Amino acid sequence: MGQMEVFQVYLAGPMSGCNEAQKSRWRDEVKSAYGGKMAFIDPVERPMDPRASPYEFVEADLQAIKAADGLLVNMWRESIGTAIGVAHAHLKSRTIVVCDPNRLESGMLNFFADAVADTPLQGAKMLWNLLRAERRWHVNKHGDRTERFERRKIMEAVRGACRSAACDDITVPRLVIPEVIERLEHTDRKINESLTTTDIDRVVVDVLRGLEDEPAYRDSAAGVVDAWRERAAAVGDGALTAPPAGAGPLDPSIVRIQVSSGSKSHGTVWGASVRSLDDIPSADARSVFQKIASVPGVTRITLGPFGRKSERRECRAWVGASHTANVIEGKLYDRGPKGTLQSFQVHVQSNDARPVIRRQIEDVLRDAGRWAG
Repeated sequence: MGQMEVFQVYLAGPMSGCNEAQKSRWRDEVKSAYGGKMAFIDPVERPMDPRASPYEFVEADLQAIKAADGLLVNMWRESIGTAIGVAHAHLKSRTIVVCDPNRLESGMLNFFADAVADTPLQGAKMLWNLLRAERRWHVNKHGDRTERFERRKIMEAVRGACRSAACDDITVPRLVIPEVIERLEHTDRKINESLTTTDIDRVVVDVLRGLEDEPAYRDSAAGVVDAWRERAAAVGDGALTAPPAGAGPLDPSIVRIQVSSGSKSHGTVWGASVRSLDDIPSADARSVFQKIASVPGVTRITLGPFGRKSERRECRAWVGASHTANVIEGKLYDRGPKGTLQSFQVHVQSNDARPVIRRQIEDVLRDAGRWAG
């Protein structure tokens, strides 16, 4: 067996207005129990210059979350700062387990979390299992293809089945994922850390059936198994464990660029022959679209009308809301032979995911110094 992975885990929880025991005791218990499996980023122990400004404290937290593989969140009381940290981690696609010992049952945290636990020690076990599975497991697909195991694919598939069954309880997918991981960890069908889509589907169905049998979730989980099977029948065996087309980051070398057929049909600020990323002569513009395409959930980019209404000193881009389903509107500022403003549309796999994907696009553009906001 290879060397055990050590994951970086940020210990998030209320800090402001807490005494030392409230801040440290649960963190120390988790570190003592799981210190051999995970390396913990503990904000209580982080050295900070007492003269540092509040901005520096916040920036240090955001950078620590960005450096982590996952977040263990002990939301034993409401905390605005902790909630913001969870949202930031979600935008960075980090694995998140929320501990809710006092049954606050925050809808937002339930939505952003990969799993919800009763205690920090239970949450640490769930987080370890999730991180380990994504790092080590693979899924054997039809045609002898092998892909890395991704919890997100199962989460989106379960969420889709819940919507089809009119299940509005957003807690259900969060209950499914950790139980599925736990069962797959101990299945005798896993060979050399590899599973099949059929194995995964079978376990998901068993877990959903279990929820239907629990009095607390019988009503909210009713019909989800049937919806799962109907979707599976519609798209083929095992297909529900994979995301819809384009759910993952697009390969920058094959970014799909399409040109709209408006009044300036087939025209862009760079000329009339743009059919792919390589056709754009501006290296800065190509870089912007590569960054956008790197965001999970983006399926294609469509170039629209252009003009000379605005310009920037450097190539920058902006994205915002759209009235069209599954679309995010965008503007790119770049100097071309025909103009300085190129509109575009980002097409996404899920209409419900648009706000999150839009914020992720903004985030990657900010990180690259290409945001025009």
